[in-house]
Amino acid sequence: MLIYVLDAFNITRCGIVPDLERPDSEHLNLIYYVSEINLTGSHRNQAVIFFDGFKPDGFIKPCPRYQIRFSNQKSANEIIRNFVSTKAKINNLIVVTADREIRAFVVARGGKVKSSLDFLVSKKREDSNETEEKLDQKMKRQITKEFGEKWL
Repeated sequence: MLIYVLDAFNITRCGIVPDLERPDSEHLNLIYYVSEINLTGSHRNQAVIFFDGFKPDGFIKPCPRYQIRFSNQKSANEIIRNFVSTKAKINNLIVVTADREIRAFVVARGGKVKSSLDFLVSKKREDSNETEEKLDQKMKRQITKEFGEKWL
């Protein structure tokens, strides 16, 4: 089981997360996007999403598989560093952020990091790789032969 640690501020600033649920709530948009596209992979994997600031009034966690944490008066970066420091099995963590300081902190402790942009587009890459693998050798030879007859 992997635990994805998501720096929400950096992920939402990539400009890829669309307004899925409520345009007035960037918190919900990110949570729904990560859930809808299944960016954490297996249903056994977990995500801890860190937001800067206070929990909005009336905020209800929409996905039980994800932990949602708000930094309140501290910075989300500080909360993420504390979270990573307390984990015994850091090799099960994948920290998703564009923040250089956090990336260096995690790597220095032997953890894995992924850039915000890579995380958001990784599912699209996996889908295209699956399609490519479905073309077996026989089909590839047949396509090559047909193109060769037409163009040579």
